[in-house]
Amino acid sequence: MNWLVYLSGDDSLMDTISKSIPEIIIRPGTEGRYAFFFEFSEDIFTEEEIRRLAEERAALIRGISILVLNDDPRMGVNEICRTEKVPEDFPGNQPSAESRDIIISCDEGDDEEILIRSPFESVYIAAAAEEGLGAVIREIHCNFGEWEGFLRIYLGIESCTGSPAEKGWCSDDELEWFLYSAGAKDSGGSYKSTGPMYLSEAESFVTILMQEWIKEKKRELDI
Repeated sequence: MNWLVYLSGDDSLMDTISKSIPEIIIRPGTEGRYAFFFEFSEDIFTEEEIRRLAEERAALIRGISILVLNDDPRMGVNEICRTEKVPEDFPGNQPSAESRDIIISCDEGDDEEILIRSPFESVYIAAAAEEGLGAVIREIHCNFGEWEGFLRIYLGIESCTGSPAEKGWCSDDELEWFLYSAGAKDSGGSYKSTGPMYLSEAESFVTILMQEWIKEKKRELDI
């Protein structure tokens, strides 16, 4: 049994997102309402389980939007219903204009076909492939904007990747300054004379760490 999960949110951002990952968000029929489509070969999920899956997906998309588009679509899960339809029944579920195959001609005469993905889609694929990365991205929409949240995101990064300073994603001084400012480090280096980071600086710091993690994963996946 298949399911439709109707969504609320910022129409302009959701339209941009749907063009990047059309297999995730669709317009059901002519209603102009966005929805997730879940297709299963057997009737194995309850409505509560579908809602949980949809809320996890919405949280992931919100986190990616904050990282890639610097804005939050504030996507929420509304009505959930069963359907006999399949993805092809929805005229709004069209291939992305931003993700396409192109042919590159080589001097040796052998053409090479490569897939160009939108930045949003490539991050989505990386997050889907790496459970830890996806879990941290899902936390972004409710943790950006205050120190406790920034620290929680950092600790999620560190638990999955190890020290970002050791990986070259930031300097030791930057990391110590962030931890001191977040209240996770009591004493130490020269950063104390400058006072704590501003929240905007903490957001930039955590965002850079997330971007470096995503770039590492995209290199592994060759996307």
